[in-house]
Amino acid sequence: MSDARMRDLPAHAESRLTHKLDVNTLAAFVAMSPRTFARQFEGNFGTTPARWVRSLRVEAARQHLESRNLSLKEIARVTGFATNKHSVEHSSSK
Repeated sequence: MSDARMRDLPAHAESRLTHKLDVNTLAAFVAMSPRTFARQFEGNFGTTPARWVRSLRVEAARQHLESRNLSLKEIARVTGFATNKHSVEHSSSK
């Protein structure tokens, strides 16, 4: 990863899947402006922040489904799919 500030981002995001994880929030975590963050993010991760957060949530949901310890409603809640208010804003990642 070319920018050390991005190194801790995956663990941070994975621990906060139930929170709003939009470009502004993620940029604040790495102390960058949203515009700089979006450029740096795509260079480091090869995808947009929105797609990346969605993939983290899908992977977490998959793991919970495989373990069969939670109901679908609970899985949706703990992975950030319970409501749209926690989804990444698509317009901020374009």
